[in-house]
Amino acid sequence: KVYDHPVADFNVTPTVVYIPDEVVRLYNTSIGGSSYLWDFGDGTTSQEQNPTHEYENLGMYSIELTVRNENGCEDVMLKDDVVEVKQKGFITFPNAFMPRSNGSAINEINAVFKPVYRDVDTYTLQVFNRWGEVVFESHDVNEGWNGMYKGKLAPQAVYVWKASGTFLSGKEFHETGNVMLVK
Repeated sequence: KVYDHPVADFNVTPTVVYIPDEVVRLYNTSIGGSSYLWDFGDGTTSQEQNPTHEYENLGMYSIELTVRNENGCEDVMLKDDVVEVKQKGFITFPNAFMPRSNGSAINEINAVFKPVYRDVDTYTLQVFNRWGEVVFESHDVNEGWNGMYKGKLAPQAVYVWKASGTFLSGKEFHETGNVMLVK
């Protein structure tokens, strides 16, 4: 006898997840299957029809679905590097800013030196002048340097900054760089 064989197929959403806490949802769109075996590419498997999966390590993952019908016929679908797992939390700093002479920050995007971030738990930022003096320090990721030093707007120059802290995931970060104060 000749039996129809199943056709394996599936969709994955989202294709980029941040760990910990974000899950991948798999939608089985196979035709003619009665049992399913998922291989998530990290050493774990599932026999659910439409599983969810939470990755524990960073990287790119391929997912394979094996579909079998009641007659023992099977089909396999492999999607290479379909899921990218990233660390939850990031921090990045601008390389220039233009503070206001009175220290106010009406257009805070360009007038204050501070990071763009996600999921920062603890934080320290120090800004140094060319003599190594600390001209600004903060422990609040929402507080940035408005360019003021000793009650006056600091001179136009390149300043060195150093930031450290932890993300909500517990991972530490240590960043350094330069920022140009433009008048």
